[in-house]
Amino acid sequence: MEETTNPQANFWRDASNVLNRVPSFYGAYTDFLTQMVQNNLKMAGDAYTKMAAPTYRAANQSDCCPPKKTCPPRCLAEIVREACEGEVIVVPFSIKNKCGATKTYRIGLRQLVDQHGNTAPMQPLLNRDTVILEPGQSIAVLMTVNLMQGFEAGNTYSTDIVIREAEVNQNVCFKLNVRACGNGPEVCPLDEKEYFLHWQSWQDHFYCEQKPEQRPGMVG
Repeated sequence: MEETTNPQANFWRDASNVLNRVPSFYGAYTDFLTQMVQNNLKMAGDAYTKMAAPTYRAANQSDCCPPKKTCPPRCLAEIVREACEGEVIVVPFSIKNKCGATKTYRIGLRQLVDQHGNTAPMQPLLNRDTVILEPGQSIAVLMTVNLMQGFEAGNTYSTDIVIREAEVNQNVCFKLNVRACGNGPEVCPLDEKEYFLHWQSWQDHFYCEQKPEQRPGMVG
């Protein structure tokens, strides 16, 4: 077949070939744009995830670990004592200032109650209600409990010794177990004349009365 040399015919032939190739070029270009957009979105999403996600370190790097929800203890210390019915006991404890400045603490007592919530027959007493402590200084405080009346063996009594600087009550928890001890040993005084008789010698075999020396403070 003889090739047409007509310029007009050649133009329309070439134009037709170009138009036939346009869809393939357009599809390739569209695919390229779609892939580029998807890649950019993926990169942006990865970057956002890294920025938004919390960073955790190993357990030994505690500076970045979540804080633990812990509160100070209700009792700074616990004191447990046993006492007999009818005794008077003194319970000592010390307060120390471990802060870097002078501190003034007020000291008080809550009601002493038994295991059933009943108020004790007699309440304890503190020998001081305020202490002023320099840094590092400590001071002794005495609590007296009088069990002379109404305390029964087998009962358990408890109270809080409250230490307060300004707004926070800090407690020393006290527990008292009462037991039966009887009245102690029985003592029978001798006739005073027995103190005036003295065995002189194993050879003499007799007694003599001798008045003891007068001492300061003794009734003559």
